[in-house]
Amino acid sequence: MQPESTRQQLLTLIEHLPDSELPAVARMLCGFFDPAEFACLLAAEDPTPLDAETAVQIERARQERHLAVPLDQIVTTPRS
Repeated sequence: MQPESTRQQLLTLIEHLPDSELPAVARMLCGFFDPAEFACLLAAEDPTPLDAETAVQIERARQERHLAVPLDQIVTTPRS
């Protein structure tokens, strides 16, 4: 089955669900997403344009996300 036809079938099924079933289906679909990704998908788009400094900070954070963190920075106190 083609992804687009599957998507259309899912949309049709959702449109025909009773309102009482929508919360259960929404919870089920949420399980397919990382919680942060899901929150981003549902978040309203901010109409304020990014300034240059914020854009640089976002890009830096994206790059740092992929860097390894030394163990001594993670473990700050010895275990008893």
